[in-house]
Amino acid sequence: MLSLLLLSLAQAPAPCLPSEILPASGTASPSFGEIMAVDGDRLMVAADSGGGSLDVIKVFERDAVGGGWLEVQEVALAHIQGDWLVDLDLDGDRAVAVVTTGSGHESWGLERDSASGLWGWGLEIGGSQIGVHTASVLADDVAVASGSEIRCYRRDLAGWQLFKTIPVSGQLREIDLSLRFLVTSTGPTSGSPRDLRAYTRIPGPDLLPPILVSSPSLGPFGVDGDRIITRFASLVRHFSVNAAGDGWFAAQTISPPAGYSFVPPTVEPLSLDAGSGVFVLNGRRGAIADPVVFTYRRTQFGVYELDSILESILPPVPPFDGDSLGRSIAVGRNHVILGSVGTSGEGRLAARALSSNDCDQNGLGDSCDLILGQGFDVNQNNTLDGCEETGVRYCSPATANSSGEVARIGIFGPPTTALFSINFYAEGLPEGGLGAFMASRGNQVVTNPLYTGNFCLGGAPTYRNLGGRQFITETGRARVLLNRPFVPDGLGGLLPILPGETWYFQYWFYDPGTTPSTGFSDALGVTFTLF
Repeated sequence: MLSLLLLSLAQAPAPCLPSEILPASGTASPSFGEIMAVDGDRLMVAADSGGGSLDVIKVFERDAVGGGWLEVQEVALAHIQGDWLVDLDLDGDRAVAVVTTGSGHESWGLERDSASGLWGWGLEIGGSQIGVHTASVLADDVAVASGSEIRCYRRDLAGWQLFKTIPVSGQLREIDLSLRFLVTSTGPTSGSPRDLRAYTRIPGPDLLPPILVSSPSLGPFGVDGDRIITRFASLVRHFSVNAAGDGWFAAQTISPPAGYSFVPPTVEPLSLDAGSGVFVLNGRRGAIADPVVFTYRRTQFGVYELDSILESILPPVPPFDGDSLGRSIAVGRNHVILGSVGTSGEGRLAARALSSNDCDQNGLGDSCDLILGQGFDVNQNNTLDGCEETGVRYCSPATANSSGEVARIGIFGPPTTALFSINFYAEGLPEGGLGAFMASRGNQVVTNPLYTGNFCLGGAPTYRNLGGRQFITETGRARVLLNRPFVPDGLGGLLPILPGETWYFQYWFYDPGTTPSTGFSDALGVTFTLF
């Protein structure tokens, strides 16, 4: 574990220095940074245009060379959208904004034009809503909290179509969409005990009945893939879904480091966010209760460990010299964005690399390596693949497919047959395709002009559909967890993986590009042991 003061952060190698995010005008109102959303290298911040309300959305993008954040666009709330923005969520080229109107609340979509790169208002999502205060967007889906129900919409050519209305017991406090789940917390008032539930998303689209994750929990919570991080009394708990996907268990209970405390759940504002193998939450130091922010990083063993403690020091070091450090927090790909209030009352935002972990010991944190394009993170846990992946890579890089990306396979987990639990990942795949992980005892490379890339499992029988076929996600990814040392033989039987054997793995996919074809990722060879 690493306790990291801002002074040492300020001495980190460029271009991964902590930096302040400033509007193009150079000045910020007190409310700047209260509401924000980040995804990848893009950040949206609600701002005040001068009339005292959050009536504009400022769009920032990270400079690929210098690593700083620059304002690239301002999107105003026109009268038809509403008067005041109360919630904002961002995923890829879509965002959802919740705004107040004269009759209550409304949700509106924002969409980015692929040709111009500019954002504009899309269509209203569902009309006027009662008591709505939060919404979540993921690709073509939006979930909106409206009174005592959740409304789920999917975008098609005709607009946002309501496909599911879910009544809930109690007041909805938070909702969040992940690739596999819709997670909700309900409770009577802010700071009171809440019930945390997860709905499994299935094609159709539809959602299965909810599974109780924790009761009571004390919000807020964050979703990190198949994991949920939530406050529980003076502790933090990490819940994971079981292998069958029909239940959740408390995988880890986390106490604050000595001399510190997590912010009491009854204190507002209280911030926690999770993603990319990291979660971030605010707390206090010592009896004088100076504000601090903790970052926790998920290790290759699936547990979270303390990565850094951000705190103001004397004299304060910009850009973390505000007096409300952590009043808002957003976790993006390789970045964490922190809101505070400056000494003059202005709203402030600061960005830093997500994790200080330096697994390859090259003097740069893993997040910084990824920002600079000096590594890969197929399983998206903010640790370089080269430090934790299983096997020896070959046939790399693969040939670029219709997405413009190069498909890459990743295998994670101890290569033991007695305690077998292996995660297979693939990324850089064309959206909308179908694919499968393949295995073979052969590693000959076969070139065919009809393929996108090379078939790298030649010279022995090839076994397809490890974990079944997958529809490639909208982010060009696929994942399978195998928890038994067997390979399907394609005839209804299973072949054992034995200690001492070397197996080779590759991802096959159908590429529905302009000229449909079959494509392949690079490949990995894994030698298995008993323990």
